[in-house]
Amino acid sequence: MMTRPILLLTVQIVVVTAILGCLVTLAALHPWRLDLTPERRFTLSPYTRAVLARLAGEVRITAFYSSQEPATRREMTDLLGLYQDARPDLAVRLFDLDRSPGVAKQLHVTSYNTGIVEAAERRERVDPVTEENLTAVLRAAAGTPPVVTYFVLGHGEHDPRADEERGGAAEAARALGLEGFQVRIVEGAARVPEDAGLVVLAGPTRDLRPAEIDALGAYLTGGGCLLLLCDPGTPSTVAGLLRRFGIELTADLVVDEQARLFGSDGLFARVAYLNQTLLPGGGEVQALLPEAQSLRLVDAAGPVATAAGHSRSRPSPG
Repeated sequence: MMTRPILLLTVQIVVVTAILGCLVTLAALHPWRLDLTPERRFTLSPYTRAVLARLAGEVRITAFYSSQEPATRREMTDLLGLYQDARPDLAVRLFDLDRSPGVAKQLHVTSYNTGIVEAAERRERVDPVTEENLTAVLRAAAGTPPVVTYFVLGHGEHDPRADEERGGAAEAARALGLEGFQVRIVEGAARVPEDAGLVVLAGPTRDLRPAEIDALGAYLTGGGCLLLLCDPGTPSTVAGLLRRFGIELTADLVVDEQARLFGSDGLFARVAYLNQTLLPGGGEVQALLPEAQSLRLVDAAGPVATAAGHSRSRPSPG
């Protein structure tokens, strides 16, 4: 005869087993990832998710890997898994190139880490298979053209082709690529390309020629978009261009007094607030500026952004 303690233990085991079974079932029906990596390796960008949401009709991704490169294969598998988690009806196939010559020949693939996206009558190549490249092809399949973005060089600007930690802008260019911007280079700004959806002047240190200022002014007047990164000591011609459009650089230097208490020189300005009237839908701010100057907007509803509460400005040494 079963004693009471044994009966209670049996009931507890049955209940725990049932709970675990329910959790496993829920996990299978609603897969969920927790990405704790600093670089957010297992998280798709918001723009990629937006592109996936706009896909219509059947879309198939076929990728080819090498069995001799397990790390690359794992990265590709993880990435395509993220796409499929975000869009379950996306058809994904993975093949060993050496063991699937028939499929490779049919899709005209001869190299590893290459993907083919098929949508309706279109067939596009992805080489190599990265989030930036794959999203760009899917964006085309969704009928969303990229924003052609020109970085102006020739005046000491940060170069989007350079990976230098302090002087380069390659990381920024890659981030723009993930958000639907097609980054290009233009030497000088005397003529703004007709297909420019955005022009970037990333921290010029030398004056622009009058013809370049006039060309950028005409581009803005005609409805163009210009992103200007203005470090302390911005050239006077650039400051003059901004004044045409109601923006005044104050030629000062933002100092965070609280940061000085922790051994810093206080020149790192943390952006804590975006003016939602001027920049609606700006979202959360996660910006830390090594050096920054303040600016004034003529006839505007407050500042564009404010630094942390213990920040102030002082005259720029330049």
